[in-house]
Amino acid sequence: MALDLSINRKNTKTISSSFDRIANDLIHHHQLNLQGAVYTFTEIEFYYFDKESHPDKYSHKHSYAVGKWRFHLQGLDISLGYESQGEDFISYGGILLRGLKSEERYINGPKRILAHIFEKLGDIEITQKEFGIVPSKNSKVEIRKSFRKGLSERYPEFNQLTYRYYHSIEHWSDKHVTPSEKKGIIKNSVKL
Repeated sequence: MALDLSINRKNTKTISSSFDRIANDLIHHHQLNLQGAVYTFTEIEFYYFDKESHPDKYSHKHSYAVGKWRFHLQGLDISLGYESQGEDFISYGGILLRGLKSEERYINGPKRILAHIFEKLGDIEITQKEFGIVPSKNSKVEIRKSFRKGLSERYPEFNQLTYRYYHSIEHWSDKHVTPSEKKGIIKNSVKL
């Protein structure tokens, strides 16, 4: 089953509903395949700018097509695409990977995920690499959503939107996400 990354750009409500649908599909029906090992998505955040209906300035401007990997200083995104008219960008966005789970452990934090990916990719002379999103069996986890992490107060109308999706927070490493951070996330979250 292909992952549908389309966004209904009509207004903030339809964009948020698109995020809910994508998060549900990605977490419940897809996994990351990394060199034959599979990882479930445990935490993701959405960033999306639409000039007319959703001018979220926390989003990074880019010109990646829908469904491409996009590396940036904060981590790794799944691109939600872009639209432009000449130099004027109309829309762009991405899904930041914040948490993964393998059979043996949880990996929390966008930079820890990047470090883990490159560690698993291994030898530089091996050119046959497996890395991508694949369908998975239906997961039964309860998805919750909360505020995105680490945003400034610069754009208050987008600061408190619940575009962070997660599950299994009780199993996340206390070393990477402290118990008080977990309590704060849970306190400010709602069930999807």
